[in-house]
Amino acid sequence: MLIGGLALLGLVGAGIFFLLMTLGLSVGSRTASSPTGGEAVAQEEAAAAPAPAQEDEGAPIKVLVAEADRVPTSTDAALPPLEVTAELASAALAPTTTRGPLSSPTAPPTATSLPTATPSATPVPASPAESEELSPPILLEPVSYSLNPQQLNAASAIKFVWKWPGELTDDLSFEIRLWQLGSKPEGIHNALLLKQETTFQALEGDRYSVTLTLSGAKGLKGTSSDYFWSVGLVRTDPSYEWLDLESDPRNISLIVPKDRAGSNSSSN
Repeated sequence: MLIGGLALLGLVGAGIFFLLMTLGLSVGSRTASSPTGGEAVAQEEAAAAPAPAQEDEGAPIKVLVAEADRVPTSTDAALPPLEVTAELASAALAPTTTRGPLSSPTAPPTATSLPTATPSATPVPASPAESEELSPPILLEPVSYSLNPQQLNAASAIKFVWKWPGELTDDLSFEIRLWQLGSKPEGIHNALLLKQETTFQALEGDRYSVTLTLSGAKGLKGTSSDYFWSVGLVRTDPSYEWLDLESDPRNISLIVPKDRAGSNSSSN
């Protein structure tokens, strides 16, 4: 009897346990399906709030790329979600065109003014005496009597040769002078007419020559070996002018016939 009572009690206890379990599952299901007091209030406020305004089509659309879709790298441990706008998305999809360098507008050519030439005064050629420092002539022939002791006949033609490096312009000429030791030098020809002499020559190497007969020349007094001669530069235009450019004198020995002595008249 005791065993039978225990068995009966066990069956009753098991039935009560299953009953309690059934009631507990039913209460849990209701509790999960029905909102709590706070959740009910939140749902009521959300229902009462105005619906959000629809976004403009032109406004940028923000697209969040899930962090799970990104490929993690060794240096990118935790990056925030990438924000992509609609402009970026359309720019990525639109085809790109390569543009060359923009050409700047070409400015129209402007007229260049030429410099106005200033008329200069016509240069007036200077005379040799003004343009350069003139040097005196250098005697060449006849040689000095001390080097060649030869007497020349004053009644015969004697060739005189000298050198002068300047330019013999139309207003310049030469004058050959002769004198005896202790006397004044005198011209033995007309310097104004020297270039008209048939024997006057302009030779190579800045040399000049003329052949003259000394008969009747002023300064010629008689036979002697102590005569001297020289050549000086003179100006002939507008009038005769001695320029004080005279060669060194050279000794010459002359035979003068008695009837060939010079007069006192000037040759100029």
